[in-house]
Amino acid sequence: MRDALEDGIVDDDESSAICDVITEVVGDSYSDTGLSSLGATPTFRYAAFEDVASDLSECCFVLTGNFRIKPRRKIEEALKAKGAEISKTFMRKTTHLIVALEASRDWIETHQGLKIKKAREYYQDAGQPLILAEFDVTRALDLS
Repeated sequence: MRDALEDGIVDDDESSAICDVITEVVGDSYSDTGLSSLGATPTFRYAAFEDVASDLSECCFVLTGNFRIKPRRKIEEALKAKGAEISKTFMRKTTHLIVALEASRDWIETHQGLKIKKAREYYQDAGQPLILAEFDVTRALDLS
């Protein structure tokens, strides 16, 4: 920490190193930040919902995790009102995966389930789906 602050500027590498040390000391910060940082647990690059929020008519959304907005149907209805299709299962035509701040009891690992694993695989092949964070989506839909 002293080395990183010595010049008064924390660059990206220093920031990453600091975050890694903090995670080792206090645990993961996923529920606060939406960014996973446990050892072998994947981290995702979240897309900004504002980039897609205007016209969702060509979009198919899948939601995963334990959402703070209850019932989950509120989020689904707000997306449908903007023209989006909602699917319970992940498929090739899925364009967006919304990840809740809290893991589902059904997730196979601490911070991911099968939907997230599939999304990451598909993204590597096709550049979609984009992964969106619950807090970003609910804020943009004015549901928070």
